[in-house]
Amino acid sequence: MKRWLPLVVGMTLLVGVVGAPAASALPTESEEDGGTYLTLTQRVGAVELSWRQDAEEAAAVTKFELVRETCVNYSDCVKKTLYTGLDTSYVDVEPIWYGESATYSLSAYFGEGGVDRPSIEVEGQALRDLKLTQGDVRLNIGDSYSLAIVEAATPSFELQGWELGDGLLAYGVWSTSDSAVATVSAKGKVKAVGGGDATITFTSWSGATASKPVAVASAFDVNYSVRASLDPVLKQLKGRPNVVTGTIVSSLPIKKIVIRVLKGSKVEKSYSKKVVGGPKKYDLSAVKYKFPFDKLSKGKKTLKVYVVNSKGTALAHTANFSVVNSIPKGERAALAAEWALRRIGDKYSQSKRMKLGYADCSSLVYWAYKQVGVDLPASSKSQAKWVKSKKKAVKLSKKQLASGEKFKPGDLLFYDYPKGRANLKYVNHVDIYVGGGMIVTASSGFNQVVLAWYGYNGAAIEVGRLA
Repeated sequence: MKRWLPLVVGMTLLVGVVGAPAASALPTESEEDGGTYLTLTQRVGAVELSWRQDAEEAAAVTKFELVRETCVNYSDCVKKTLYTGLDTSYVDVEPIWYGESATYSLSAYFGEGGVDRPSIEVEGQALRDLKLTQGDVRLNIGDSYSLAIVEAATPSFELQGWELGDGLLAYGVWSTSDSAVATVSAKGKVKAVGGGDATITFTSWSGATASKPVAVASAFDVNYSVRASLDPVLKQLKGRPNVVTGTIVSSLPIKKIVIRVLKGSKVEKSYSKKVVGGPKKYDLSAVKYKFPFDKLSKGKKTLKVYVVNSKGTALAHTANFSVVNSIPKGERAALAAEWALRRIGDKYSQSKRMKLGYADCSSLVYWAYKQVGVDLPASSKSQAKWVKSKKKAVKLSKKQLASGEKFKPGDLLFYDYPKGRANLKYVNHVDIYVGGGMIVTASSGFNQVVLAWYGYNGAAIEVGRLA
């Protein structure tokens, strides 16, 4: 019995880590074949398997054999015999990593030569190399803040949002070093209860851990009150817009935001916006193309974001970037991937595809590479032909195309969706790979540009690398 993983992830609907349920609530499945029953229970750090026969068949059994077949994306499968004998249980402590599936098959052999073979398939839910949400966590008493798990291979992608019933990723336990300073819920929500420092730790299904220091101010400090994450692309071509994205969070109602770009100590450009209604959280997606980044001179810059509230003006965020006349060839692909990430949340549209704030698959790729000085054709089929003519196609086997293991950030992934015919004349879709098994895709289904696991649109038939 297969339980398929939902693969689609959007800008705010990303795959999530949930708190550990009670042991009785952990997933249990049973399958039967010819009077032999196999039961599988998933627990933190282990998979427990047990089996039995109908009473009239139990005495005739001569041997049990338990085999685990582990596959990556339902290919590249490896079989391993876990147990042979007459016992009726086994505990498998080898993790099934996220992105893998494992099928446990039990063979019950009988003296007359008969055999029963019940089997159960489970999805990998073990994470490794964990990190918590990047950046300092500084709170005032009474504040709340939701932490998220970030895989080391994809440190910029926060994983949050799916319910336990979807059976995704990792069960785990959140804990705090000092509950008098900060508590944490089963889903990673931190509550500041007293002044001081505490460490919040997540322990995953597979035993991997990640920790985050939390500082709680004993009295109001304006510099503790605001957080923002608005990092620009590190290098931009002169005359191109560097897109502002992110969210500002304040412990007090926000009256105004101010964004400034400095060259040395001199303010080169400034943007301010009054915030109506005084929310404590402000999403910059509505103004991400309005800040005049494209009027900047060449050189090193500093981006500073300020928030004005009833306590005064607080510096919420600082980031550095450079404006250059040209991007070195070896850096273009990775930077194009960064540009594509800035388009997440833009509306899907074919009629308005060349306007900022709208995109379809090929105009997204066209725009991302335009920002690093590469001019591509405007349709997915013509882009695929251009890649071929410029000898930019990557030679990969069918297995490598299915797994994506050889992809690099900035790679162009061409598809014949949904048929998957391996001929460029059938190309009708293109995505851009951004690393860590993730793609940025203009999705007509979600009606926007989203972040998704590779495989959401099937396997690519051609890969272009514009390094």
